[in-house]
Amino acid sequence: MLRKICFALLLVFSTFGGNIGAVVLDVDQIQQEMTNWCWAATSQSVLRYYGFGFSQTQIAAYGTDGANDWNWLYGSSENPTRRGIDMILYNFGGLQTLSFDRSFSFAESESDINNSKPLFVRWGWNTGGGHFVVLKGLEDNNAYLMDPWYGATINTYPWVLSGSGHTWTHSLQMLTSPVANDDVVEISNTLRCYPNPFSQSVKIEFTGTGKLPSNVHIYNLKGQNVKQLAAVISVGGKSELRWDGTDSQGNKVAPGIYLAKVDTGTTILCTKLILMH
Repeated sequence: MLRKICFALLLVFSTFGGNIGAVVLDVDQIQQEMTNWCWAATSQSVLRYYGFGFSQTQIAAYGTDGANDWNWLYGSSENPTRRGIDMILYNFGGLQTLSFDRSFSFAESESDINNSKPLFVRWGWNTGGGHFVVLKGLEDNNAYLMDPWYGATINTYPWVLSGSGHTWTHSLQMLTSPVANDDVVEISNTLRCYPNPFSQSVKIEFTGTGKLPSNVHIYNLKGQNVKQLAAVISVGGKSELRWDGTDSQGNKVAPGIYLAKVDTGTTILCTKLILMH
């Protein structure tokens, strides 16, 4: 089961009798598995933060046809295949991003972090080439980085902008908001969805001893009701239906995370659905 998303970890430190607040997002520290796979590791970490579990091998198979090669922060090219981090996030999680060919100011980064959105940072080495890290937190004038090569890093924001032979040259901003813990109630043995993730259709099955639901509502992460499905009630205390990834007008919806809400009249159950390409 995919782990729940933590919105942010609020750390409060006491220094000389005062309090300094730090907001550090729950972005996992991940080591890149190949010498050129910083893009695969940072993608894996942020996808995991949003609730998607994929290996670096799976990500690289899409990004560079599995080659241990460099990749773009955004965009694509052919011969050889390079599909950037923005395309990786959309392909595996339906996550929306916005690209910038510049660094972010502290205020811009702070706004993203306070809204529980990590930020991709592209460093250009002074000697040539580049490296990707994820900005995951801020404390006073310090930045918390998920660096897939050198490990977890805390340093000053000016150092992140330019220091130790690197310069922050490009940025990839997350537009999709993560799902908070309180938004999803994990249900065991009563509400099953399979296959999940899915690409064509998903079967939603509810089993209970009380009143069975006659309808299931599908919501997107904006809280909009995408579709209402009529359940087929069978014997043995089971209610089931199938969603084909379309909205109420029959149009295919975008890949991403959706919520299936079952209301029995006395209990409301929700579970997460992951629609892939």
